[in-house]
Amino acid sequence: EHPQYQFIWLDRPRYKGSEGGWENHIPSGDPKMETIVMLSIFRLSRLCTTFVHSRSNFADYIAASMQTPHGDKLVRIDLNQ
Repeated sequence: EHPQYQFIWLDRPRYKGSEGGWENHIPSGDPKMETIVMLSIFRLSRLCTTFVHSRSNFADYIAASMQTPHGDKLVRIDLNQ
């Protein structure tokens, strides 16, 4: 639908809202995989100039760590707005 864009996404287990409860932060049940996924997100996000996300502290942290190629300004699209 948008051939001018190259999308990067990871298909992984997730919780929505408070689904996992207070003490359960690992949706997949595999802490090693979750760590690899998070580190991959931060590495891959550096290749992007546009960040499409929903509102969360994690999304804010990803955006803050992103470095756009050639010093371009990062475009953030918040799906909650």
